[in-house]
Amino acid sequence: MPQGQKKINSPEWIARQEDTKAYRELRRCDLERDEKGKSFWLSRLSTENAQRCATRILKRPEYAEALDPLLAVDALRAGFWLKLMHKVIALGIFEVQSYWNHIIATFKQIADGRTLTELDVLLLEGKCPGRSEKDAEEIAALVDGGKLFPGADQQWRAGLLDRLKRMPVLVIPSLNTFFDDCRAMEEVVPCMYHIADKKPKTSCDHILRRMYTKSTGFETARELLWRFLLLQSTDLARAPTRPASRLLAKQRPGPADEERLHVFATLARTLGFGSENITQLTAVPAEMVIAKHALMRARKPSAYAVDRSHVEYIQEAMSKVCRGITQLPRPAHCGQPFSSMPHKSRHVAGFPDLLSFERDREHLSGHTSMPSLLEALHGTASIRVQSLCQAFFGAAVDMTGPGDQTERSCEETRPGGPAESGNPGVEGPGWPGEAGEAGEDPSSFSPDCVFFVTLVDDQWQTLEHVQPATRENLEHMATRLCSLGWSLRALSTEGRTGAITPEDCYACTIGAGSNTVLLVDGNYDSSAIHQHLDYLRAPS
Repeated sequence: MPQGQKKINSPEWIARQEDTKAYRELRRCDLERDEKGKSFWLSRLSTENAQRCATRILKRPEYAEALDPLLAVDALRAGFWLKLMHKVIALGIFEVQSYWNHIIATFKQIADGRTLTELDVLLLEGKCPGRSEKDAEEIAALVDGGKLFPGADQQWRAGLLDRLKRMPVLVIPSLNTFFDDCRAMEEVVPCMYHIADKKPKTSCDHILRRMYTKSTGFETARELLWRFLLLQSTDLARAPTRPASRLLAKQRPGPADEERLHVFATLARTLGFGSENITQLTAVPAEMVIAKHALMRARKPSAYAVDRSHVEYIQEAMSKVCRGITQLPRPAHCGQPFSSMPHKSRHVAGFPDLLSFERDREHLSGHTSMPSLLEALHGTASIRVQSLCQAFFGAAVDMTGPGDQTERSCEETRPGGPAESGNPGVEGPGWPGEAGEAGEDPSSFSPDCVFFVTLVDDQWQTLEHVQPATRENLEHMATRLCSLGWSLRALSTEGRTGAITPEDCYACTIGAGSNTVLLVDGNYDSSAIHQHLDYLRAPS
């Protein structure tokens, strides 16, 4: 969408503002039970679609009440698009309220008590000053030109860019970015119904809560599912339910990739979700899926006149053969998959070689499905996925009503170890490698303590520790360490690592059952880190 002044002068933009004003008056009349006023302001909306959307919002008070504080701010309501609200409601994810709260909190922190104008929001929305040098240069030019916060004093404006870079927000949100992100979520939300049964007038969040079988950790498990879908949604597309006669102008997506679908169902079951769809998808062994795709790549069945039963028999035979293959020795250091080893493949014409089978088996196993959720991508794809998770699921609020609310706390922790706070670069007591030397008992420390450690001369050194390990405390400490040049890596209970952001620290440590965050610089050696990961296992 166009940025800045050009958008304000367009006829479409002016029509959106008029619809927003009419909706606010309509909402006021609805609260005052003024039926005559409701009819008047409903007729002032620009199109019949806008009238239908306004009526749908008023019939869903949870959405109307969540919109009220956002539309009450003059500068923030400029991006409201009434005619698209029917798509927002159709998504069926109540996490949109988290996004709206995210917008208010972000600009309250940016303005810091100064007057916020509509143009300030338009010029800052969608920018990523902490990750993009281009965006940082554009904001610096706007500050120097006096276009951002022109009424603020010069000293405050001079430090604006530095404050934006230190903020834990990846992408500066607004109502314009909200509707853009909702378009992206339109492709992702239907993928969740591969494992969940869609029910009319029931939110996806409510369905997932009913599917969750554990007593704690729902928020973390839900966020991991959504993050996986955001990364793999193109391979998990669902065919539309409308008949083909109503989709003549659209191309129907192909079936979901069976390998990705198997990994998705396995991940959901591992996280604690249960349903008939998950049971059916995971009932097929991973080897059978591997064999099927191997035969499809080899194109052998098409050369013979065989029916479905023959193909299934061949799949089963290949599965038995693959199970009997002698395992090749793994590398001495953990962390490297088989496919990264130098290996001379022996390929029999038409059939997959051993290396292909190993790659497929690693892809379908849980060994690679969980780390991929924490490993950062490169460039805008990483920022896009992380910003969607932060905005929609960072502080989700349940809007299902008193009868449907299920309070689940995310307090899964592991025992901690001793640590002393210190500045980066200052040698502190290692944990838990040097715990015996220091004479401390790791079990004497509270399980809600999280340690920030780094590898120095083959020894783990504790630079900082946070106690109590609340979400705010972890984000504050992680942001401070990142500003000093450190990068964050999460450590899973299985001994795998993945890049994370400061706002992910809580979900990837306390929520995931770990109490350690790795700190690395630009010259870190991944092989050396993986060799010493066993020393960071929390004591049982």
